[in-house]
Amino acid sequence: MKLNVLKLSVVAACMLSFLGTGFAAPIESAFEKTKVNGLFQFWYMRTDKASPADAFSMKRAELKFSGEVNPEILWSVSIDPAAIKEDSKVTTTMGMVTAVTVGRKSPLQDIILTFKPIQKLSVDVGQYKVPFGMESLDSSAKLDFAERALYNSVLKWGDYRDIGVTFKSNFKAGDVPIVPAVGFYNGEGQNTAELNSTRSMVARVTAKPIDTLHVGLAYYDGKSGVAETNNTRTGAEVRYIKDDVTAYGEYMTGKSGTVNRASYYATLTYKFASVYQAAARYDYLDLNTDTSGDSGTQTSLGINRFIEKHNAKLQLNYVMCGEETTAVDNDIIRFVVQVSF
Repeated sequence: MKLNVLKLSVVAACMLSFLGTGFAAPIESAFEKTKVNGLFQFWYMRTDKASPADAFSMKRAELKFSGEVNPEILWSVSIDPAAIKEDSKVTTTMGMVTAVTVGRKSPLQDIILTFKPIQKLSVDVGQYKVPFGMESLDSSAKLDFAERALYNSVLKWGDYRDIGVTFKSNFKAGDVPIVPAVGFYNGEGQNTAELNSTRSMVARVTAKPIDTLHVGLAYYDGKSGVAETNNTRTGAEVRYIKDDVTAYGEYMTGKSGTVNRASYYATLTYKFASVYQAAARYDYLDLNTDTSGDSGTQTSLGINRFIEKHNAKLQLNYVMCGEETTAVDNDIIRFVVQVSF
């Protein structure tokens, strides 16, 4: 019952936000005519559980091209050739899940057409990240750790691309900025054709009650595949920033088919000496909340060296993996060299 109330609350908050927003003032675009951005990441990873135990890889080789037809019509296209090879592999996660993933047939990441018909309303159509979660929507170039939290990296609930349409707005309720989003998608994922006639729906709303605090709720409901497998998930997010200290976390619960899952994490970072950042994260994942023996944790410690802010940085992470049942020697070391522009 509580879960249903939370689901309805998220959807209702988003829809009321749209209905309560005025659209009268002229539109101004902050985009230049054309732009090229890139993100390149070189990884070294060491873990005793996987095979090979250590390896170099080009994790990301992203290129993004964006521009505008006019201030009310924007476009962007992004590709990542490195993702094709990276997705073709056998992976071991937290020492308890081995999955075989099939490489992508296309390097296409995003293709987005954005329309701004009236003030405070934008409409995205195309393929892009579904607006679910907080860390999942953060740029890969600005992550505090090399790898995203488990709800993204294992469950794929966030950091997830699909084909569809998203309506977004932003306004103030008093002095509080409110950002709602509602979207409808195929539900099959990136570079994949629709396999059923049911649309998947996402609703998300965020707010900043004070300048240093961000909070949000999100809900996803959809079906995937010819069998129309049910996929539902609900998330809550919070981020607090004060000077050089940042604390944030998320809680996720949902169902994949008939399996109930849950995940949460908490992160604390501290920037010092202007070019260094220390980071710590505790991450929990339960692949089936109705059974025992399939949950685990990751405790990540990291140090970031900013050479030119996030445009050029080094990351070193040590990840301590914990298992609910038999302990496994599967800790992870990651070292990342990153350049972005």
